[in-house]
Amino acid sequence: MALMNDESHEHSKETQNQLRAIQILDAFTEAKDVYVIIFKTKNNPITKEMAFNRVMPLSDEGYLISMHSEWICHGMYYEQKQSIQLMRDEIIEVYQKDKNEYDFIVYTD
Repeated sequence: MALMNDESHEHSKETQNQLRAIQILDAFTEAKDVYVIIFKTKNNPITKEMAFNRVMPLSDEGYLISMHSEWICHGMYYEQKQSIQLMRDEIIEVYQKDKNEYDFIVYTD
């Protein structure tokens, strides 16, 4: 009985996180701060995370979520773009990234 209540509580927490994520995405357009989305697509059961700063709602209950960065270093202009299209039921959670948290980027081909 306790196990069933724990599972029910966990499912309720996941649902609350998903509803909060949908509310954030519905109100989101573009931000200077970085947000993180946790998702699991229908064709890939692995849970993934992606940093983003732009959201475009799509007409079919989905979102185009993207990260766009621009910077100049030693006179060179750099631009980074990445995006993913997600349906509402693929979204697990959204949170704002802590600016004071240590972060590093790994570039792969």
